[in-house]
Amino acid sequence: MDRIYKSLKFEQFNQEYIADILIQLTDLNFNEDAINYIATRTNQFRQLVKLINQIEKLSQTNKIETLMNTL
Repeated sequence: MDRIYKSLKFEQFNQEYIADILIQLTDLNFNEDAINYIATRTNQFRQLVKLINQIEKLSQTNKIETLMNTL
């Protein structure tokens, strides 16, 4: 059997990728600060999807349509 060997470099998602993923996976609106916050908290696609699911559940429970990161 022949084997293929390839070294891959995994990089953290930047804000643009996070914004594109959020647009495709959820109907919620995220402001730029919220997208930046999410980008600093997730480094794997699976983590991002789990976080989106948690946010959707909380926003549905609390009737939130737009998410903002406020301090």
